[in-house]
This record gives sequence, C-alpha cells and structure tokens, in this order.
Amino acid sequence: MTSWVPCSALDSIEEMVWLPRLLQKARRHEAARASGLDLMNGYQYGNNDFIDAKFLGFLRTDDHRISALVREHPDDRTVAYIVVERSGRTAEERRAFSAQIRRSFFSFELLEADEGRTPRGLRRTLLCVFYNHLMMPCVTRRAERARRDR
Repeated sequence: MTSWVPCSALDSIEEMVWLPRLLQKARRHEAARASGLDLMNGYQYGNNDFIDAKFLGFLRTDDHRISALVREHPDDRTVAYIVVERSGRTAEERRAFSAQIRRSFFSFELLEADEGRTPRGLRRTLLCVFYNHLMMPCVTRRAERARRDR
C-alpha cells in the first residue's frame, strides 16, 4: 500500500491557495467512506482540520456541502467554481484571504517540509522535528476531541 499525500498547500484554484488540497482531501475522505477503509493516511479533513475549517468558514460552507459536491462533480475546477460562486466572495477577497493565510502559516513551510517538498538538509530536518514532535501531537489531540464532540 502506498502512502497518500495531498497536493501542496501552495497550489491554488479560483484565487485560493489550499483549495485544491481541500478538494483532494474531500475526494479521499469520500473514497474512504465508500470503501470502509482508512485511506486518509493520518490527514484530517473538513471541520476537523484547523486550516480546512478556516477555508470553509471563509467560503461560507462546511465539509458536508463540499463532500456532496465532490460526489456530484468529478472535476475539482467545477467544484471550486461552485463553492466560490455560492460563497459570494470576490476575487480580491479570495486573494487577500489567501495572502493572509500564507502569512499566518509561514507559507505552509512545515507542511511542505513534512511532505518532502522542501530540499533535503538540516532546515528540512529541523522543520520536520518541530512539526512532528512538538506541534502535531497537540493538533492531533485537539482534532480527536473535536471529532468526538461532533
């Protein structure tokens, strides 16, 4: 079995970083649900994921609506267009939100390092140690608590 990793958080569609990643995770979540297998490889999706939840809030939607759209439409560009149109957000608002999110999460450097998109070396090693041993244990506990409370 191969390990699944979603696309880079820096990929964008409809003027929004992270949105392609959110849609890939939605599709993977739906495939897991349909098969009864855990296909997420430890990734959280939707309201249970801190960054996904920020995007869902900005886009005035939730993970149930995103999941319904990815079941209905096989093309991520179509889903992204529908989600953005329904949100009522302008291209300028989407660009500003994406820029703010990139600043808030240091251009997703920790994710990029952890997922192997940062060149090998000391910097990548240090970022991965911080991410996996200091930050993620706290995030995982919070996500598990949120999932139980849902």
